[in-house]
Amino acid sequence: MNNHLNVEIMATWLVLHKKHSGYGDIVGETYEYPVGIANSLQIKAGDYIVFCLTKKSANNDKRLLGYGRIKELEPKPPLEDDPKRRGRLAAHLEDYHKFDPPLSFDDIGGDPRTNFTNSISRIEFDFGKFTSIEIAAPINDDFNEKQYFARTIRRGQPKLRESLLKAYNHKCAISGHGPESVLEACHIEPHSISGNNQLENGLLLRSDIHCLFDDALIKINPKTYMIEVDDSIIDSPYGRFHGQELHKRIDGTFPSKKYLNTRYKG
Repeated sequence: MNNHLNVEIMATWLVLHKKHSGYGDIVGETYEYPVGIANSLQIKAGDYIVFCLTKKSANNDKRLLGYGRIKELEPKPPLEDDPKRRGRLAAHLEDYHKFDPPLSFDDIGGDPRTNFTNSISRIEFDFGKFTSIEIAAPINDDFNEKQYFARTIRRGQPKLRESLLKAYNHKCAISGHGPESVLEACHIEPHSISGNNQLENGLLLRSDIHCLFDDALIKINPKTYMIEVDDSIIDSPYGRFHGQELHKRIDGTFPSKKYLNTRYKG
């Protein structure tokens, strides 16, 4: 009698992520895709997904963002504007590894795909040696768990944070206070675009304000250095910052207008 040992081989998939695609992608947490496109039914729990920005979504060739393991696949209904009415699958990830800074295909020795048109391509490549930050996704919707998750990501640039703490005298550049445990180093022009960890490209922000700044719900006018709060949250406690001037650094200066202008127009 022949004994067969069944060994399940985990696959690695490079997936194209487009900003504002309408799908519920959250880099590092979830990747959504329509059922029926090439390789959509080949992806399994336990496989790995590598996030890669589409050319149109990227500002440079640094398109590879990180990779994680699929813990589960969740069926989802079609998007309302999908004429083909295709069902969706949401691949929820764990053990996400962020490339910081993001990588180009040249950085890894060339594009490992054999078909450049597919949104989902199986590749044979070990990204382990390129990993700089490991992030364990929050296990539930608990506020404290999410805050811990955010802090783990934000503090990936300790030298910049140390410089900003000194420059702003351990106070948030928008709210004017701390405590220090919730103050984070914020890149004005995203690090994935500029690769710039210099003080002129940084703000010291409270963690919740940092999130709102990243989502463009709080902006800084580069001409006046005035804080602008989006209408959608103007009636919230954050509305009190609207029209206030950004706090200066202890030497009486503001960060670079160049970077503020790029963020403001973005």
